[in-house]
Amino acid sequence: MTKSDIRTTSSRSVIGLCIAVLAGLFVTPAAAYIGPGAGLTAIGAFLALVAGVGVALFGFVWLPIRRAMRKKTLGEAGVEADDGVMSDDETA
Repeated sequence: MTKSDIRTTSSRSVIGLCIAVLAGLFVTPAAAYIGPGAGLTAIGAFLALVAGVGVALFGFVWLPIRRAMRKKTLGEAGVEADDGVMSDDETA
């Protein structure tokens, strides 16, 4: 990047920030009402989203750990670990 590119990028950032601040100064509050049904639905949807992300992250983290622990435990006992993947001998 040249100095002129950096100046252009930083000047665009400053202009964007100024526009955002000015737009925020002229915003009027909305006289909106969210009824109890819509509010509970929004809260429930948000909690379901958080729970879904949590379960997905737990699955992505726990499954490899469990598989590694199983291979280590079965490997020490001299038993071949079944990782759920069929070999060529088993498919025939």
